[in-house]
Amino acid sequence: MSEKELYDVLAELGLTKYEAQAFVTLCKSGPMKADKLSTLSRVPSSWIHSVLKSLVDKGLVESEGSWPKTYRAVPIRTILPELEKKLKEKLKRSRRLLLSLEKAGEQKGEPIRALLFVGESLFQRLKEYIQSSNRLIAIVNRSDEEVLSLVKQKENVKLELRDHGVTALATRESVFVVFRVGKERLGLGALVFSRRLSKLVEREFQA
Repeated sequence: MSEKELYDVLAELGLTKYEAQAFVTLCKSGPMKADKLSTLSRVPSSWIHSVLKSLVDKGLVESEGSWPKTYRAVPIRTILPELEKKLKEKLKRSRRLLLSLEKAGEQKGEPIRALLFVGESLFQRLKEYIQSSNRLIAIVNRSDEEVLSLVKQKENVKLELRDHGVTALATRESVFVVFRVGKERLGLGALVFSRRLSKLVEREFQA
């Protein structure tokens, strides 16, 4: 497996770029303290502690000793069952949301109109969508850092963070769904104009 393929897999498992760099470095180089890990993994020192905390919370890294702590990667074979479980849950949620979109389109009396965005145009359209909304419900995958940053700048937002699944933003009239592709956290997005789908996202938020 090439390094690119490795990072693509880690991104699909929900790791951010910095989390993946830190985790791979610990796997290859063994236990170390945060300052050394920052240097070897090329994760900025201002980010390394929050990155390590996230990896510990995800069960991928363990810490030991008093300050400064030593960090080690959890053996891959130990965490594989949990990773497989999370992947299945992610696929299940994505499938449910996509099927709900299909069902919404089948409802009579409400024509469905959708726009697709990729790359930089997706980020720009997301920014406009969030800033122009008067009422926004946001179910955000924690790894979608760009989306989360935009949402937190907005007032009157109902926000829920999740460790897996797609990111979905909803107003009363439409839904913006964001899919990550490989390492690109903003790979593909669909803006769907549907009141019924918007209500489905709101029910998912309350679930």
